[in-house]
Amino acid sequence: MAAKHELETFLKSRNIPDNMIHKLKDDKIDVNVISLMADEELGQYIERYGDRLALRAFCRQRTLTNKGETVKSALMHRVRQKIEGRTSANSEISDTAVCRPIGNRYAVKDTRRVEMGWLHFQKGEYHQGPHV
Repeated sequence: MAAKHELETFLKSRNIPDNMIHKLKDDKIDVNVISLMADEELGQYIERYGDRLALRAFCRQRTLTNKGETVKSALMHRVRQKIEGRTSANSEISDTAVCRPIGNRYAVKDTRRVEMGWLHFQKGEYHQGPHV
């Protein structure tokens, strides 16, 4: 029922005449049927080409939403699966074998070695100062 009401609201927002909206209702044309209709068939109900394109986009969006699989949710689902796969794979590796650190091994160190030096300007020339 909500889909029919949304369809009717959408058609009214596109300034489709009420008699055409009632004709769509009488012929039992809903969101699912519109996606199956050819452009010539839909042209009998909706005259303007832009309105037909907008209606098809609206129906495509509602069909995907009704299935529960929008493009965004499908991508998020795939990302979650990959993250879960990595965490489970990491826990399996750490349980079965000694895993070596991945990445910069120097970043793991507790201490750092810092060297300092300078360039000393004397008599119009630069001379390297001592390194500490």
